[in-house]
Amino acid sequence: MWKALGTVRKYLWRYRAGLALGGVCLVLKDLAQAMQPLMIRGAVDHFKDGGFLRYALLLLLMAALKGVFQYGMRVILTKAPARTLRHNDPLEDPFATFWEWSSPEDTEDYAVL
Repeated sequence: MWKALGTVRKYLWRYRAGLALGGVCLVLKDLAQAMQPLMIRGAVDHFKDGGFLRYALLLLLMAALKGVFQYGMRVILTKAPARTLRHNDPLEDPFATFWEWSSPEDTEDYAVL
């Protein structure tokens, strides 16, 4: 399996901190999402006790936390490599990775990007 991932392994190592932080945000988002139905059940169970308002506020807080973790996950996992982009690095050169794009016509077309 590692042989098949040979071209990606160097990127995985380079961006390991961003990927790990994005993974942590993903897990926390999923935990917050899984807790919401449990909190709704608790709110319905305590509707007559007057504890409904407390559960409603906790549910809003949990939804806000889920949104923060979801935003963090998306920003970190999609934007982390852009912050550490190195110019003139062979790992960042698409022509070095994808040899089928190495024709002179492709070089001319991609020069304007």
